[in-house]
Amino acid sequence: CLNVEHNPDMMLLAARAIAHLADAMPMSSTAMVHYGAVNALCERLLNIEYIDLAEQSLYALEKISKEAPTSCVRTGALMAVL
Repeated sequence: CLNVEHNPDMMLLAARAIAHLADAMPMSSTAMVHYGAVNALCERLLNIEYIDLAEQSLYALEKISKEAPTSCVRTGALMAVL
């Protein structure tokens, strides 16, 4: 849902869901990395169109990086955050 360019509300809700999932169930972070959530979040940060979405993506990446730091670095999250 993070790739639905025509609906910013849906992208924001998807980013929030990812962040809350990573916060409530930290072990799910590896699955999120495996299924491309980190790539989608990084894409939102590299191409900022909506500040709320960028902030939520940053928050979600922070939560995911606590459980899967190496995977986040490999997928380019460090560059997206900077």
